[in-house]
Parts: sequence; structure tokens; C-alpha cells
Amino acid sequence: RLKYLDLQDNELSGTVPLSMTTMIELSYIHLDNNRFTGELPESAFFFYSCVELTLSDNDLRGPIPQNFDHDRLYLVLGDNRIENRIDTLNLKGN
Repeated sequence: RLKYLDLQDNELSGTVPLSMTTMIELSYIHLDNNRFTGELPESAFFFYSCVELTLSDNDLRGPIPQNFDHDRLYLVLGDNRIENRIDTLNLKGN
């Protein structure tokens, strides 16, 4: 079963694939330094098996949901166009 997905620096384009949220044991997703565009799907913030999601250096836009659970996820979104931007969020254990 796939737990770690690292597709950094691959020049991937298009939108962030929603299908990854159906992989219930996927815990670490690294999609930095690609060419993803569009809004970050809200489901990415509520993908409960994931503990680390890095999407920096893409061209993503849109808001971070207000009801996002900050305590369970290491989130990196730097160098995108996120509306209520938080470059790195890691409040687990605080």
C-alpha cells in the first residue's frame, strides 16, 4: 500500500488530482516544484490519512478553508497564489 508519494520536480501540470484523496493509507504527499494550476481542491485539506502535504512552487490559488484542522497536518504552500496564505503550517502537538 502506498504511504509516501513524492512527485517533486517533475514538471507535472494541470490541476491537483482529486483521486489521491481516495487512497486511504497515503500519509505523505510531496508535489512541490511542478506546474499545477487552478484552485487547490477543498478535499485536500480534509484528507485525514495525510499528515504531510507540500505543494510549494506551483501556481495554485484559492482560499484555505476556515474549518481546516491545523493540528494534524504539516502543510507547505509557499510560492502560490493562496488567498489567506500561510506558507508553512505545522501546529501538530501545540
